[in-house]
Amino acid sequence: MSSALDSILAALPIDQIARQVGASPEDAQPAVANAVEALLSGLGANAADPAGAASLANALPKHT
Repeated sequence: MSSALDSILAALPIDQIARQVGASPEDAQPAVANAVEALLSGLGANAADPAGAASLANALPKHT
């Protein structure tokens, strides 16, 4: 999952995120990486459960 996570992180505007939260890019980058990893982990756990997978499938069209 590291390369997928790296690809997602590379696409994020870390400098902009840092400015919005009043942090340096050096401080924001690991925090953003941890947040994205936690979100992906949660999505994976949700997708592994049939009810959670159905909920995700229902939510996706609302956010595309």
